[in-house]
Amino acid sequence: MGQCPFCKGQVSAELLRDGGACPHCLNDIPGEDAATDPGVALRAKEAAANAAAQRKRKITSIALAAAVLLSIAGGIGYTEYQRSLQYAVLELSFENEFFVVSADELAQAEAEVKAQEEAERIAALAANTAASKKPRNGGRTSGGGGEYRPPEEDALANLDDDRLSTNNDGGTSGGAPVAQTTMAPLNVGAGPTIATGPSTAVKRDLPTLTSQAEIDKMVKTAMKRNMGQIKYCYESALRTTPNLAGRWTFNFTINTDGTTANISVKGDTMRDSNFEACLAGRVRNWAFQPINKPQPVTFSLPFDSAG
Repeated sequence: MGQCPFCKGQVSAELLRDGGACPHCLNDIPGEDAATDPGVALRAKEAAANAAAQRKRKITSIALAAAVLLSIAGGIGYTEYQRSLQYAVLELSFENEFFVVSADELAQAEAEVKAQEEAERIAALAANTAASKKPRNGGRTSGGGGEYRPPEEDALANLDDDRLSTNNDGGTSGGAPVAQTTMAPLNVGAGPTIATGPSTAVKRDLPTLTSQAEIDKMVKTAMKRNMGQIKYCYESALRTTPNLAGRWTFNFTINTDGTTANISVKGDTMRDSNFEACLAGRVRNWAFQPINKPQPVTFSLPFDSAG
């Protein structure tokens, strides 16, 4: 008796000598005349297969690691690319004395705000008349049976140009071009009060700033110039809400042409829709000097009627 070289099962000596199929594993036993032991070839084949499987697993692991590294590097690169498109957020800090506004400055701010609100009202009228297709009560036609002209257009035609423009300091200027505006800020909710659309501020031909230090200085100077408008919003709100007080956070972006976008205003501890709408509307109409790439800005202001 002997053992099958494949399954190690007991087989007869004749089968080992003469060769034949193993009754246990059915592998062909070559016999004593075979040049080599068939078990050696089988074990070599299994070893080669195991080595190939290990190489495949190693290559897969390396490929996965490379993919992860490339993904991380790509994410970092994309983040840096996005940062290169705009400046880092400019965080401003103001104290209560920033609101020291004289009576004349407050009166000027009131005139500026009313001019801006009038420009927005007229722009809204113009947008509504653009959608008019059929005559309505109060409308008239030009000439005998000519083109229909809505009454809102008559109101627009009778307004002076100087009511539709603001200068770089927020005041009015006669004969200046009119910039369109859109919807007013949304009503206050869980999130910030948001203002959208272009401003009514007139753009001026000023050199483009490219230095972060120059931009920071320009923004702070413009903020001080426009504080009267913020003060006016607060004084107006106190007439209906005498206990209005707290800190409000502003966020907006200065575009390359000096206009503002992505405007949001939110009270940290108290909310007032009319007050926040006024604040957001003022920021929307601020005009800054042109810059080479957008500048996000954030700051918070304390409001206190006793201050």
